[in-house]
Amino acid sequence: MQSSNRFHSLIKKYVIGVAAAGAICAAHFSAAAATVTYPSVQWAKGSSYSSTSVFNATSNTGYFSDWVASPNQIFQVDLARMTSTSSLTVTGPTYLNAVAYNPGKNTAVYGGYYSNQFAFVNLANFTQTGTLTLNASLNFPGTYSEAYDPTTQMAYFGSNAGKATVKGQIIKIDTSKSAFVSSIPLLAGEAVVNFLMIDPGRQMLYAGIVTGTTKSGTSRLVSINLVTGARVSSLSIPTTYIDWGLIDTGNNIAYVTSYGTATTLYKIDLGSLSIVASTALTSPVISGGVIDLIHNLAFFGSSNNSCNVSTVDLTTFRETGTISMACSPFARGDTSQGIYTQFIDTTNRFVYWGVDTSPGSVIRMPY
Repeated sequence: MQSSNRFHSLIKKYVIGVAAAGAICAAHFSAAAATVTYPSVQWAKGSSYSSTSVFNATSNTGYFSDWVASPNQIFQVDLARMTSTSSLTVTGPTYLNAVAYNPGKNTAVYGGYYSNQFAFVNLANFTQTGTLTLNASLNFPGTYSEAYDPTTQMAYFGSNAGKATVKGQIIKIDTSKSAFVSSIPLLAGEAVVNFLMIDPGRQMLYAGIVTGTTKSGTSRLVSINLVTGARVSSLSIPTTYIDWGLIDTGNNIAYVTSYGTATTLYKIDLGSLSIVASTALTSPVISGGVIDLIHNLAFFGSSNNSCNVSTVDLTTFRETGTISMACSPFARGDTSQGIYTQFIDTTNRFVYWGVDTSPGSVIRMPY
């Protein structure tokens, strides 16, 4: 987007594109809006909530995984009709938590929160083509985030180290060969890589890192040169927990959110790696977001037993309103439930939100 052990908040996204019908201007969202019901699709009974998503713009198809120990499933969705058409059981990683999509080959690599394994899936014929198990010496406990470089076909997966004293790491996988390439080590205490952002043109990777295992740690944004794999710089963020990052590579800007009942959105100049502005968001506990650089908008979804969305005008860098979407019943008994995976169609102006309902579901929101 994505807790000490807050596995669900970073659960992912990777999508572009979709189907058509109606629109609402984001600027018309009211901060006091009543709950709105949008078109949605729900998985079969017994499945868990939507945890990752991939979109094939050519076929107008979405692929959404659920969050379980076994069997892990990926659901194929016809986005024009908002119906689930097929499902695939995946072996290897457990609790699918991150996915990197290669649109050129129409393949995806899935990582699990509690696993050092990765699953390779051919989305063209909707079959699993292989499994990769990392060497035990890497001590890789599971995935928390991902990024994909279309210029090299390399995928990057950030670790969920889970211990304050453990060094986190970023795993590099060649999606064209379904093979492990290398591991980029982080510093001791940089335990969880909550999000990854990539700038393929500049060959830079940005890791949103939280130290320790609770929300009382520290947060930093670390820049990494993808050519050398070397750490370039680090920026401390003045909050205990950062949870989501969006990148505007054209302007070399990133937008990073804090996590908690009071949410702050930070605007970061990636050239100097410095905070240039910040603004408050109404929606608490932000767990995901998408960006529309055509219309200069960003949307951030929450996970505080609600499906609230904050809309931000990136030109003025101000929240223009919020909307509350109908979504229930939730999957678990805690208070950190709501939106967990998302993608945006900037052409038809829809955002698709994967929701922590039981069974899992996806909501289509016009903007």
